[in-house]
Amino acid sequence: MAKRYTVGIIGLGFGRAHIPAFLASGCEVVAVCQRNLETAKSVAARSRLTSGAIDDGARAQEVLDAVLASVARGGWVTCDGAA
Repeated sequence: MAKRYTVGIIGLGFGRAHIPAFLASGCEVVAVCQRNLETAKSVAARSRLTSGAIDDGARAQEVLDAVLASVARGGWVTCDGAA
């Protein structure tokens, strides 16, 4: 049986389009993050996710129990400790 990956999606402007693709490929979306919590909850509900919705991208790593993260935001994204 193939491993089922867990995914957290950060940024729901473009990121909401990633949800069906991850689900179709057999991944489990465990949380969505958007700076507006009501938007995050709404997207999670419309996508029929039983996952959590959070509004603090800076805390996403400690909050999300995910193997993969989809960071979908405009502009440059920097990661501490990136090689």
